[in-house]
Amino acid sequence: MTQPLSRGAAPLEHVLAGKAGLHRGRIPSDLSARILAIAPSTARRNRAAVLRECGGDAFLAALCLSLHATCLDTLASPEGTVDDGMLEPLFLAWSSLRRTEATWRDEGAAAWLSTAGVNASARAILHDALTLYLHMLGHRAATPVLVDTLWAYARSGSDYAGAFVLRASGVALLDEGSDDELPEIVPYWDPADPLGIAEVHAKTYFRSTNAATLLSRPTHAEEVDDDRVGVNREEAPDAADEALSPVELAVLRQLARTLDAVPGLRQALAERDVVVTVDVPEALSLRALDDVPGAAPGLPTGLRKHLVKEPPKAHERDRRAREFLALLRKPGAILCLSPDAASHLPAAALLAAEHRLTLSPIDASDVAAAIRSTTGAACSPQDRRALDGLRVSAEHLAVSVRPGRAPADCVAHLVRLAAPPAPTGRGRNITLDELHGCREVVAYGRELIRDLQAWRDGAPWSSVASGALLAGAPGTGKTLAAQAIAASAGIPLLAGSLAQWQAEDQAHLGTTLRAMRRFFAEAKALAAGGRGCLLLVDECDVFVDRRTVRHEHADYVLGIVNGFLECVDGVGGREGVIVVGTTNDANRVDPAIRRPGRLGRHIEIGLPDAGERVAMLRVRLGDDLAGADLLPVAYRTERYTGAMIEAVVEDARRRARHAGRPLALEDLLAVAGAGDEATPAAVLDRIAIHEAGHALMASLAGTGRDIVVALQSGGEGGWVSFRDGNRGVWTRAAVEEHVRIMLGGRAAEETLLDSASSGARQDLLTATRMAVSLVGEWGMGGRGLVAVEQDPAMAIAADPLLRRDVQEMLDRLYEETLATVRPHADAVRRIADALVERRRLDGAEVACLVAEPAAVTAR
Repeated sequence: MTQPLSRGAAPLEHVLAGKAGLHRGRIPSDLSARILAIAPSTARRNRAAVLRECGGDAFLAALCLSLHATCLDTLASPEGTVDDGMLEPLFLAWSSLRRTEATWRDEGAAAWLSTAGVNASARAILHDALTLYLHMLGHRAATPVLVDTLWAYARSGSDYAGAFVLRASGVALLDEGSDDELPEIVPYWDPADPLGIAEVHAKTYFRSTNAATLLSRPTHAEEVDDDRVGVNREEAPDAADEALSPVELAVLRQLARTLDAVPGLRQALAERDVVVTVDVPEALSLRALDDVPGAAPGLPTGLRKHLVKEPPKAHERDRRAREFLALLRKPGAILCLSPDAASHLPAAALLAAEHRLTLSPIDASDVAAAIRSTTGAACSPQDRRALDGLRVSAEHLAVSVRPGRAPADCVAHLVRLAAPPAPTGRGRNITLDELHGCREVVAYGRELIRDLQAWRDGAPWSSVASGALLAGAPGTGKTLAAQAIAASAGIPLLAGSLAQWQAEDQAHLGTTLRAMRRFFAEAKALAAGGRGCLLLVDECDVFVDRRTVRHEHADYVLGIVNGFLECVDGVGGREGVIVVGTTNDANRVDPAIRRPGRLGRHIEIGLPDAGERVAMLRVRLGDDLAGADLLPVAYRTERYTGAMIEAVVEDARRRARHAGRPLALEDLLAVAGAGDEATPAAVLDRIAIHEAGHALMASLAGTGRDIVVALQSGGEGGWVSFRDGNRGVWTRAAVEEHVRIMLGGRAAEETLLDSASSGARQDLLTATRMAVSLVGEWGMGGRGLVAVEQDPAMAIAADPLLRRDVQEMLDRLYEETLATVRPHADAVRRIADALVERRRLDGAEVACLVAEPAAVTAR
């Protein structure tokens, strides 16, 4: 095998054959001499001259410059010998050559190619020398490659073929731990040099063996080639890949794909001192990049890796900035890796970066390559089809792809972990099509799905309504709505809360903020590659209005709110991440969180109406009670939340199961009316009369068909609702009309039952509050225009004149209410009886009962 001589170093063929000795301490000087033999201008770091001497091979020129600088740094160190600091650049250079080997040498053959534009002979020298060095330094990935190299030299017609055969066999056996299988070789190994074998012993052994048989032995590369038939070559591992874990192999491929997505970036990294930042949102992937020597296969060996796992603390910022500036003063490109460059890297790195990228997500080819490398077998076409479109995380890969498993088992495990469950419509596993009682949320969800698709097609992220705050009473379906949006959009859902972040550690400010940032970083990882992710933050009212915080722990609260604001809309952005917050009281949430650009869409989720309750019952019943009229059940569940509706269905199923029969409509009616049997008839009648009095006054006031009056089960009383046409703008007449409706219940009890009860307590409080506001705040009570805003109870207690005026007003309005109810006592009784029977009446039914006494007998 003809190779150019290396000035200052023995021919590589002699070193590999054992004729020239080489020990660890001489590796830097040996490598430096071979590089100078290829490109003498490397000593002057004249890039243009080095490129000419390398025959225009830019990759080889960058390799020579970088490796020579590494050798000089090592020789200039106090020890002057190779150490762990040199091992990393050697491995990276070797991996790069292995990745590009197909362009300069036939796999499994000994002859060098003379491909145009590629200095094949020089690349071969570096490849074989680096293979030997890494093997001497104990890097196991290089061992099988060294065996192949020795066999290639043995076949080349070299005068030292025997030595190459013997060394190839010996290295392979020692690597497999099988010394006892070839006892003839063991006596000939030189203890002082495990790689060297005396030439006389080699020739003696070679003459005593069947050289033809030995030479016909297939190489490691050829065995792999035989197994590659019908398999995508890019997924077949090389020797370097086999030393990597599934996550390490996948993340190296992801990184290479990320950089290749920018035209000319690879060449820029080889030729210029550029800075590139890559966000690696998944912590497991970032750890893998930290564990693997170098950055990525095929990248220039001079590329320096600056990896940051945690954001800097306050006392670390200056030190990190100084370290990065010192890194900039040295020649060579820099690859900055972190979960989020904006929050983890110093400002100098962001200013110096020519490109800011996000790691490409794991794709099917990455998974197939990891499976082949780890299990030794390729995925079948059927397995490959199952992987297509699967959204796999590094954690999924780590737990699913393991040695000793069949590829089909790995794929099945991945599918089980990564594939979203098919919506069943039962329980909480529903889509927007099955979500009822939240019309505005459904509309927002469908709009969001269209926006996400437009974003994937190239629209800017700013065009996506990526933040919403869902407010409503407990059980109205805020969390369920977020789950339905994620299921319908086909994106992962990540749920968290301040309590969860505090529970991850000791709950002090630093650990809580770190947990919060990790949560958002995980969402960014799931959203990478145009996938998108919905991030649900429960109980957002803990992020209170900072202007109201006055207690001694205010700094902690302010730090939490500020940290949340930074995560929701920090300088790094959150492209691909939709944030949905939930709260029982939107007014408690800090206004900065509710502003446009953060959680800017505000949706109030109220209680479902009768039609929505019927639809909710139907979804949760599934195939049960198909065709049954569920309206009577809906009437018995007035003012029920979605959670209460779901509980009614489950309780009815349990009742039927305990009775040993299928679910029946009677089970739903019994559960919805549970508690009625414990309510005395007289109490139920009084409640009905009280609500009938309200309904009568509301109907006579002209609100008409907007009325709904219901008798609640379980001893919780009843209620009346009607549309407030004033929309918060009150006149004196409107206030007095509203107060008369509030007093109608007490007036009905007093008229029909000759006494009032405590059931009017809330009515009286509401009436008093409105009267105090009218007289004391709104300037409509004849007391002038002086207005003082204060609690009604405190105002009445502090101002006897105000109490007198309010009392006179309420007494007058109550007398007017009694005067209206007494002539309509029969109508009140009809409404009450119908309410006990039907549990719910609307405005039209109330009006009919007031005007047409005979209508009662029609039902």
